[in-house]
Amino acid sequence: MDASNEFSTLATLHRGFSHMPGELKLSNGRLSFTAHGPGEFWMRQLRALERDTHQPGLAQKVANGETVKVFDAPRREVTVSFNRLGAMKLAVGDLDCRIGFYDLALLKKMPKLSNSPIGAVISLVKALIFLPKTLSESSAALERARVWKALLIKK
Repeated sequence: MDASNEFSTLATLHRGFSHMPGELKLSNGRLSFTAHGPGEFWMRQLRALERDTHQPGLAQKVANGETVKVFDAPRREVTVSFNRLGAMKLAVGDLDCRIGFYDLALLKKMPKLSNSPIGAVISLVKALIFLPKTLSESSAALERARVWKALLIKK
């Protein structure tokens, strides 16, 4: 990739089972992630992120819903790998995380499971109706991951 080129997509930063929405960007040889709110991160996870990124005040800013650059580093200082499901594992400085490429707005619309027998049947019907959207988003997420892999992994 030419150093003057720029590429960005919506992405999610994952730590443990929680994720936060944002934008992953490659520009002028630098890779960055900008958070668009806390997503599902709890305050203690935000504080750990603040500690690992060495950015005092990051936790409160993200918790307040501010747009915050979580990291911005030269590409050569970022270690990346990809799994078969299209998730990127990333390490920069003291920060280790995963980056996903799913559309969170669509995933939030997925039907929730129910504990009651009739609720389970209703959930199953809703899930089957939702299935084409889910498969379509899975394909789109994998394609976004393939593009990132081509940009970041030199063969």
